[in-house]
Formats: sequence, structure tokens, C-alpha cells
Amino acid sequence: GIQGSGSLVSINVAESNPNYSSVDGVLFNKSQTELITYPGRKVGTSHTIPSSVTSIRSYGFANSSYLTSISLPNTVTVLNGGTFLNSQALTTINIGSGLTYWSQEDFASLPTLKAINVDAENPTLASIDGVLYDKVIQKIDPKKVALITGEEKIIPSDAKYFLCTVESMPIDKNLDFVGIDEIQMCFDHERGHIFTDRL
Repeated sequence: GIQGSGSLVSINVAESNPNYSSVDGVLFNKSQTELITYPGRKVGTSHTIPSSVTSIRSYGFANSSYLTSISLPNTVTVLNGGTFLNSQALTTINIGSGLTYWSQEDFASLPTLKAINVDAENPTLASIDGVLYDKVIQKIDPKKVALITGEEKIIPSDAKYFLCTVESMPIDKNLDFVGIDEIQMCFDHERGHIFTDRL
């Protein structure tokens, strides 16, 4: 998205612009396959993303003041980071069957979020009672799967598998296997030490 878009009410692009377009005050690339920025102060509690959209640019809905619910159509396959970061009124996110690339940062710092609902046909994600899980719960009894992030801490008494952000990974467990997504973060100057500490 656009840095500083938290104070914008609307973004309007001339039809003659060769690179960008807008629909109802929301910024897209010209072909409307990428949603770039939803203005942070845009009035309205919900937004319908056009079915032409396949990706949402980093921070696309970040800092939204009024948006309470959003539905990602089945055509959206990629969230590029920080998608909903600091959206102050967002309570519900509905994810379609197409989303396969995302990160924890896409759903970070959402103080009012109550539920993330995932289409049952999604190949990589699932939700139980509004809590987002990796599709592992479809193959393994949910009572054996723990979810630990900065915002969530669900640890069933019989948990055998732990899905965690690296920062939240328990260090007191004797594990047979650890899989780390985005291992390249070890080289990040600000957060890399967290990854190397856990390794």
C-alpha cells in the first residue's frame, strides 16, 4: 500500500493513467489484478474486493479506521505482508479458497479481531471457531494441535504438534522435528536474532 494512507479518505485515478486505476476510492493496478491501497479513513464498514484481484500489496488495508469486515474472494491467492496491520475496527476476516501465500504479519496488531473464517476448499488454511490454523488440522485431530502466536495461545492438554511463530516457539520442548518458514529472516538486522536463538 501507500505509506501514510491512514489519513486518506479516497484515492481517485484518471482513466487515462497508464499504470493505476481506482474503483470507489480504492487504488488498484491498471488491470485491477492487484489491490494496492484501501484508504485508511474511507467511510464504510465493509468492502467487496473485485473478483479480478489475485493479490493484495503489502499494507493494502493497513491502518483502516472504519472497516469491520472484509471478505477475500476465491481469486485472491497472495497477501504480501502487513495486509490488515493496525486496522482498528476490523472484527471479521473471511478467506476464500484461493489464498495460499500469506504471513503472520498480515494478521498482526488487530485489537478488535474476533474471527478469521476460511473457505473449506482452501488447500493450505483452515479455521476452527474463527481461529486460523494451517491445514494440518484437517489431517490431525485438532485436540493434538497447539497454536501459539503473539495474539493467540491455544494449547490443548494432549497437544503433540505446535504451530507457532518463531518468537512464540516453546524452548522447553524436546522435539523430533522443527520446520521454520521464512528462514531467510535469520539475516534480518532487527529480528534475525530471534530466529538464530531458536535454532
